[in-house]
Amino acid sequence: FLFVAVLMFLLEVLSGSDTTKTFRKKFIRVLDEPIFFISVGVVLGFYTYFSSFSVNDKIYFFIIVGMLEEFIKHLVLRFSDEFKIQSVDDALEFAIIVALGFAFVENVLYFRGNIELMGSDIYLLILMRSTISVSAHVTFSAIFGYFYGVARFGESFYQEVVQASRHKIINKIHQIIHLKIVTLLYQEQMMVGMFCAMGLHAIFNSLLEFQRVDLVIPFLFGLLFIILHLFHRPKFAIMLRTLPINLNS
Repeated sequence: FLFVAVLMFLLEVLSGSDTTKTFRKKFIRVLDEPIFFISVGVVLGFYTYFSSFSVNDKIYFFIIVGMLEEFIKHLVLRFSDEFKIQSVDDALEFAIIVALGFAFVENVLYFRGNIELMGSDIYLLILMRSTISVSAHVTFSAIFGYFYGVARFGESFYQEVVQASRHKIINKIHQIIHLKIVTLLYQEQMMVGMFCAMGLHAIFNSLLEFQRVDLVIPFLFGLLFIILHLFHRPKFAIMLRTLPINLNS
């Protein structure tokens, strides 16, 4: 969190994209989500503790790295455009842009560190990483971007649809800590999106580690259909009638 905060401060404030005052508002807004941050920390902590006893070290490393990468991408999205995103459509677009930038940097670092070891396989690796790896990052981030957009712009949507069918856990948390239901539902949508992205990234890394490229490609195609399905969910359709979203942009 601190690394991304410092990085985005350097990129935004020193480049003139934002003022120090604006960035401070972003920092406070991102940090002011104790339920979300604690939940992510607890899930990562439990997974790290228990899986370290039963999972191969290499697989364990790749799964954890994938989960942390999704959290980092989420932070970059939040710090860079917390006040510029104006619709669910924007949230999806910016999440994909962050994913493309992350995948580009990751590929540069990968080839820089391994190019001497590739030999005759270099062209195959370039093809795979520039297609499969980039597509994976885009799909994971798009799923998070959808839930992030729903969380950001769904207050009236919550009142009409989600509140009527919210999870019992949300009701219990509301009774214990007396937070507004809208606030809790915002946290819930953020956590669903984050854990979906983390889980899918962990599965993707595991398939690559087992060298099951034959399963990776249909896995990514399946995620693409899921993303397209999200646009046609009844709940999302209601939001399209209540929010300033332009799906043709």
